[in-house]
Amino acid sequence: KDVSCNTFTSIVLPGAVSTMMNFMERYETRVASLDERRHELKTNMKTLNEEKSVLEAKAEEINPKTQATEDTETVRSVKITLEAEQKVEIVLILCYVVSNASWTPAYDVRVFTKEDNEGTLLWNDQTVYRRGMGEC
Repeated sequence: KDVSCNTFTSIVLPGAVSTMMNFMERYETRVASLDERRHELKTNMKTLNEEKSVLEAKAEEINPKTQATEDTETVRSVKITLEAEQKVEIVLILCYVVSNASWTPAYDVRVFTKEDNEGTLLWNDQTVYRRGMGEC
């Protein structure tokens, strides 16, 4: 019996094999470099996440996010009473610290004068103060 065989013949251009080998070497070098960079970034990300957790814990210590319960009461006002036995001039400076604060100023100022140049100043502060969660 006759056996027939199919033969595959490939024509390779001169330099094609060396060009392909050169490409593969460059590819392998680049992939190794990218793998190293990926590993470095993963390590940095892990370190940054650990630092973030520590900072979040410290922030919680400074400004705890407490939830109001029946046992707690939130006070949102300040009352200052000044009394003097005689007429005095005062300078009042009030300072306080809250986190995430903002305000919208609104004042009603009225001056009432008398003939002897003594007068009364009525200062009504209607400023709206807000903290980060919108509470007034």
